[in-house]
Amino acid sequence: MINKTIYSVTLEEAGFKLSGIFTEKVVREGKTYLRMVSTDGHRLSLIDKEVKDIEKIKLDGGVMIPKKGMAELSKLASEGGTIELGFKQSNCVARKENSLIVIRLLESKFPDYSAVIPKKVKGVVKIKREDLLDGMKKMIILATETYRGVKVSLDKGGLELVSINPDLGDAQEKLEVEYKGERLEAGFNPRYFIDVLQNMATEVVDLGFIDNSSPCVIRGKDDEGFSV
Repeated sequence: MINKTIYSVTLEEAGFKLSGIFTEKVVREGKTYLRMVSTDGHRLSLIDKEVKDIEKIKLDGGVMIPKKGMAELSKLASEGGTIELGFKQSNCVARKENSLIVIRLLESKFPDYSAVIPKKVKGVVKIKREDLLDGMKKMIILATETYRGVKVSLDKGGLELVSINPDLGDAQEKLEVEYKGERLEAGFNPRYFIDVLQNMATEVVDLGFIDNSSPCVIRGKDDEGFSV
């Protein structure tokens, strides 16, 4: 869960309200899930997961766990075994065997993220995760602070990636996808796609598009409860 959200936490000092991972409990279809959400103002990552005894944890209104604290929890989890997680006053407490981590929670309020999540997409295409990941890596080769975008064109002929840098040259990649809708063009930061795809297990991902000015939604059947 941490690996699927931590890369979307803002790196800007001015973005204090977004400098952690928002953690809360949600109930869907009679089941209670632990939810983690992060955003840097340009992208949003969300994952729901069933966790044993989650009903016993008090998370009224949710909490903000700072990025550095989440990184330490990720290290502890990578060693295997079960972690006991709890919240007391303004702290998050994690315990595993002889290890104990106490993380002070952020006092900032996380924005209403549900308002920016697209409720419906107009066109969904399936594409091999590795193909899209390789394509985006080729696009980022030409990226600089001034030119770091990739134009994504979706048509009946497939999905085309184009990156243009007047100082370095152009990069173009065409990928096969099944799409029957109208032609659509949108600009994105290839780094955002790379961060997401590198942390997914699904071989074939779903890309949901709305129009040329709306977010793209990424999901995968083997990454249950996860969307970007």
